[in-house]
Amino acid sequence: MGNLKTSIREGKTNMTILELLIPNNRIVINKNLARTIGLHEATIYGELVSRHHYFEERKALDKDGYFYNTVDDMENGTTLTKYQQSKAINKLMKLKLIDMTVKGCPPKRYFKINLDTDILLDVIQKTTIEYRRHLDDDY
Repeated sequence: MGNLKTSIREGKTNMTILELLIPNNRIVINKNLARTIGLHEATIYGELVSRHHYFEERKALDKDGYFYNTVDDMENGTTLTKYQQSKAINKLMKLKLIDMTVKGCPPKRYFKINLDTDILLDVIQKTTIEYRRHLDDDY
């Protein structure tokens, strides 16, 4: 049995297991945040922060800092279903980490990341089971 650096033969290219698992299509998930608010919520948050960064670099955020992300785009990026997304997004909005609105025709979901790092730090630091249970009771 090899370790993570053991090469895997794929055609004529040798790739490590780590290289196969971490291509350019990764999602950033903070473990402490996931423990606090849940894995789906942390996954959605990481994906939205990545999307925000993408739109910001291209100067494509709207005047209020919103960017769009459809249900299908989110499912492709996270593997989470529409129901899982909705539940996670509601929790993220309750925590004031994001805001979401629906605009346009056909309607699209627009998100805004709350850039106040104090709110994010506060959420990450609240890692007790009671805190997580309190959040789950509301949904």
